[in-house]
Amino acid sequence: MTPIEAKTELVNLKCRLDEATSALAAAKESLDDAAIAAANAIMDAVVSEATILVGAITTASVSAARIRTVIRAAATELPPAKLKAIAEANRVSSSVDGIILPAGKFENLSRGKGWCRQGSGSSATWGERVDNGYRVAATGKWTVGSNDGFSRKDSTMWTVTKIGDFWLAN
Repeated sequence: MTPIEAKTELVNLKCRLDEATSALAAAKESLDDAAIAAANAIMDAVVSEATILVGAITTASVSAARIRTVIRAAATELPPAKLKAIAEANRVSSSVDGIILPAGKFENLSRGKGWCRQGSGSSATWGERVDNGYRVAATGKWTVGSNDGFSRKDSTMWTVTKIGDFWLAN
C-alpha cells in the first residue's frame, strides 16, 4: 500500500473515530460501564485498522493516542509527508494556544528554578508557565532550562513547528 492510499483510508476512519469518541464521552458521563466497554472496543478496532495504515506512512513505532491524532490530521487534507512528521514528532498538540514543552528536570526540587525562552538577551521571548511545563505559541528553537538552586544546571533544545492545525516539538 502506498502512503497516498493509506492517507485516503485514514480519512475514511475519521468518522468512526469521531463516533467512538462521542460514544465514549457520553458513556463516561452516564457512568455506564457496558457502554464504556463497547465504545472502547470500537476505538480499539479503529486504532488497530489505522496502525496498519500508519505503517505505510512511517516505520516508526506509533502509540494509540498518536494514531488517533494522525487520523484527525489526515482528515485535514495534509499530504503523507506531513502525516509522517506528525506521527514521528516527540510532542504534538492540536490546541490553538500552542504546544506545552515539558518542565526542566531540576525545577521541581526545593530550590529549583526553571525557564523557557526563544532567543536571548532583551529580545528573548519567554514561554508561559503552566502546571506541567511551558506553553509556547511560536515556531522556532526554544530552550527549556532549569537549575537545582546549587550547582546543577540542565537545558533542552526544542524545535517547534506548525503543520496545518497541529503544533509539533522535536
